[in-house]
Amino acid sequence: MAIKSILIFSNSRTALDLDLKMPIALGFRNKGYPVTFFLMNIYSFETVFTKKLELIATYRNYNIIYRDDLYPFKSFVKIYKLYKQFSCFYIDTIIRRILQLLAYILNTFMFNIYVDSISKICDRYDIIIASNYPGIPIDKLEACFYNKARLSKALFIGTPLVVWPHWYQKIIYPFDLFFTSSKTEYQEIFNSNAHPNVKFLGCPSLEVDYLDDIVLPESYRCKQNKMIILFIMVNSNNTIYKDFKIIEESKKIISDLILNGYKVILKYHPNDCRNYFDDLLITNSGFFEISDISIEILAKKVDFVITFLSTSILKTIALQKPSFLFLPNSFLKSFERQDEYFKSVYFTDSSLSKTWIDDYCNKFSNINEFIDLLSKESNYSKMYNDFLDCFLPVKSSERIVNFLSSEINNQFKNSKS
Repeated sequence: MAIKSILIFSNSRTALDLDLKMPIALGFRNKGYPVTFFLMNIYSFETVFTKKLELIATYRNYNIIYRDDLYPFKSFVKIYKLYKQFSCFYIDTIIRRILQLLAYILNTFMFNIYVDSISKICDRYDIIIASNYPGIPIDKLEACFYNKARLSKALFIGTPLVVWPHWYQKIIYPFDLFFTSSKTEYQEIFNSNAHPNVKFLGCPSLEVDYLDDIVLPESYRCKQNKMIILFIMVNSNNTIYKDFKIIEESKKIISDLILNGYKVILKYHPNDCRNYFDDLLITNSGFFEISDISIEILAKKVDFVITFLSTSILKTIALQKPSFLFLPNSFLKSFERQDEYFKSVYFTDSSLSKTWIDDYCNKFSNINEFIDLLSKESNYSKMYNDFLDCFLPVKSSERIVNFLSSEINNQFKNSKS
């Protein structure tokens, strides 16, 4: 039986969990398969998904199910969008809170209606792809979706929440099939028997052909004479930074970079406040910039990339940009107080001497170490080859699409019918 339709599910408010799935969706679309995105926690007035979609699609032939499509909110949202003349974070936040309250009330008293709606959605598709969230099910509605998808005749496929070489989640939902994003993840899951049907065909979100297809805006095509560094900011509210003065340390290293003749572009985290760095904008005009443009686009403009423990650095390594982890001693000391689980997510042992991505990028703790690294003969070629060996990104989305459309689809359709 040929594949007729694909459903890509997201539960993230920032569409973070779609990084792995967007190139797969694009691969299916390019083969003529209809693709639908089910955005359970994104409303149609929010732009976080459309911005991500615009990176890969010059025309929209995707179907999209937003959160407000599940509830009788559609008319209200249409009116709001019609009269909304400019983007306002605070108004959107208030509207979202109101809709969340209404959804909670409806889920409490009319939940069976939404069970039926989700059941009908799942029954329409041949393949459903979702992420393995820690703690699934997070809420009643998500639990309903995962259960209905598992019981449907669709091939229910799981993927990691984010790309990382180490498998750090404790439990895997009983998907029909689970794709890993790296060779080492696959080996760890296979050895621990965490899932009965796990496969590794490469990591599509790190495929350079996919990343290179993302168009650079006209205003970003002319490089300046200054050496430019992209500083990827992480979520300062993340638990791992709770005992670390992350804003102060970020400002200090950015100021040190500027004093050494670099221009710095700060990519702020979508869940964080960009106003933290306004004082640097005032005092370093021409040498400091804050951007909300995607990392894939910004990486094409810069010479080097610096971040903390962010999985986003894997994208810049894929684009062959010299990429560096900034791990000051004050952070490592604060991290020593974390429990062993958090240590194991990012570091290979409790001594915190090596991260899981040290083989693919350099790390430094202060400006002098960074300058020293740049002055030495680089090892970027070997690092990039190690990266390719671990993630196998080349033509990975094509392998996944071909695999699903030829072998797995028929096998699971027959076994679940």
